Amino acid sequence: MKRILIIIGSLLALLALAFAFLYFARPYLEPSLQVVTIAKTTEASEFAFGLGVSDIYTERGPAVIVVGRAEEVDTLTPTVFDEHPALTAQLRQVDYDRHFVLLALQGVCSPGHDITIRKITRREDRVSVWAEFVEIPPHEPQLGLNTYPFHLVAVAKNGSWGEQIHFDLMKGYKRVADTSQFIPS
Repeated sequence: MKRILIIIGSLLALLALAFAFLYFARPYLEPSLQVVTIAKTTEASEFAFGLGVSDIYTERGPAVIVVGRAEEVDTLTPTVFDEHPALTAQLRQVDYDRHFVLLALQGVCSPGHDITIRKITRREDRVSVWAEFVEIPPHEPQLGLNTYPFHLVAVAKNGSWGEQIHFDLMKGYKRVADTSQFIPS
């Protein structure tokens, strides 16, 4: 009887180990979608003061916004892209038959903060946006310009789309923002 309990315990331990491996290895096991950066904020960039998102998104923290069709650029312009007509023009030039646009916002206005999309993966109707967040601890001096960190990318629509997709903005293994958007084929 003791031997059976040891075998069962060992099997449960192996099962738990396999589950942990699959959970933590998830972003590395799933294939990446093809991504091209359109714009990213840095203190030296023309977008250093952000996208006009101070009143809208910094109150809520991190956010992810998806543009699936050219018509949606005009909808977002007054609230998000208003301060940067050149960026709006770039968004209008995207081939939305082959790409969609994804905007990841850190949701703070402070010097030294940053957000960088590292990988975007898709599993069925769910897209995970794996981002690196740079945050300055509150006790450290914050030097430089206040920025509204964002990363704006065009994502290739390889494979089949034409459905409502759920997008998760991931900070490590924690979902910090999400949205749903229809992405046409």
